[in-house]
Amino acid sequence: MKSLGTRIAVVISSILVGLLLVVGFSVDHQLTHSIKNEDIAQTKTHARTMLASLQTLMLNGQGMLAREWLERMRGEPGVVDIEVLRSDGREAFTDTATIEAVNRFLQQPRFSRQPVAPSHKTHEQRSIHFEEALAGDVVVDDLQPEQLVLYMPIKAQLECLACHGYDESQLRGVLKLAVSTGGASERIQTMRLNLWGMSSLVVLILGLALWLALRQSVLRPVGLLRDAMWQAGKGDRGVKLMVDRQDEIAELSAVFNRMQQKLHVIETRAGAVMDNVVEAIVIIDDHGLIEQVNPAAEKMFGYQASNMTGRSVAMLMSDSFRPEHDRVIEQYLTEETSGVEKRSREGEGEHQDGSVFPIEITISEMFVEDERRFICIVRDLTER
Repeated sequence: MKSLGTRIAVVISSILVGLLLVVGFSVDHQLTHSIKNEDIAQTKTHARTMLASLQTLMLNGQGMLAREWLERMRGEPGVVDIEVLRSDGREAFTDTATIEAVNRFLQQPRFSRQPVAPSHKTHEQRSIHFEEALAGDVVVDDLQPEQLVLYMPIKAQLECLACHGYDESQLRGVLKLAVSTGGASERIQTMRLNLWGMSSLVVLILGLALWLALRQSVLRPVGLLRDAMWQAGKGDRGVKLMVDRQDEIAELSAVFNRMQQKLHVIETRAGAVMDNVVEAIVIIDDHGLIEQVNPAAEKMFGYQASNMTGRSVAMLMSDSFRPEHDRVIEQYLTEETSGVEKRSREGEGEHQDGSVFPIEITISEMFVEDERRFICIVRDLTER
C-alpha cells in the first residue's frame, strides 16, 4: 500500500465505517427501545380498556358474560392470552367459590352459576411479576420471545363493596394480558434494514465526496509536484509549478520553483565555467567511463561529446599509454582505494585522426551522493 491515495482512502473508509457502526448501533438501540415502549404503552391502554369492559359486566352481575367475553378476547388478533387471576393465582370465573361468598355476604342466594373448567390446566405460579402486580404495580414481562405479558392489578371500587364487602383487600386480583410482538419485530427489522441501508448510502456518498475533495485539493497537486520533481531530477530546469493557492501545497510549489531557479543559476554558472575554461575537462565514473566533457575536450581530441560519453576514457589515450591507464584503474578497483591523491602526470593523448600528442593530466575526486566521480583536467603540452 505505497500509494498515498490508497492510504487516504483506507483511512477515510475506516473512519466512516467506524462512525457508521457507532451511530448505527446507537440509533438502532434507540429505535428498538422506542418501538418497545410504544408497544408497552399500547398494551397498557388495551388492558385498561379491557379491564373497564370487564368491570362493567361484573357490576351488572354478568359473571357468565364476563367469562364469555374473556373467551372471545383470546381470539382477537394480536391477543395471545388473557386471564383474570385471583390473589392466590387461580383463574377467576371458573368455580363457584366467589358466588357462594357473595351470597353469604348478601344473606340470600342472589347469584348462581355452574362451575366450568379453567382455560389453563395450571394456575399462575406466584412469579415475581405476579407478586409485584398484587402490590399495586403494573408490571411488564418482555423477556419472552415474540410476546409481551402485562400484569395489571384490579383495584377494588366502591361499587364492588355492595357485593364484595366481605373482602377488605384494596386489590381484587390481577389482569394478565399477553399480546404478540411479532408485528413489532417485523417493523423493527424493516426499519433496521432501512436505517442501515440509508446510513450505508450516506457514508458512501460522504466518502466519495471526501475522496473527490482530497483528490482535487491534495492528491492532484501532490502528483503534479511529484512529476515536476521527477523531471527536475532528470535535469529539466524549465519545469515550474502553478502557485495559485494559499496553503501548504502552494508553499511547497513555491519552494520547488525557487529551487529550480537556483539550480538553473548554479548549473548555468558551472556550464559557463566548463565551456570557457582553456583546459579540457573530462568527468568519468569509477569504472573509467566518460560521463561529461567540455568544449575544450571536444576541440582537443576531435570528438563530439556524444561520441565520447558512455565510452572508456582509454579512447583518448595513445596505444603506448593505455596499459598504464588500465593498470591504475585495475589497481583502484582491486585494492578499493579510499581516496585519490590529487597530482599531475604526463602521458600521451590520441586525436580522433590517430595523431598522438603529449598531455598532462590532473585528477581529483568527488562524490555525488554515494557515487564516486573523477574530474580529469587535461592540458596539451605540444607547444611546451
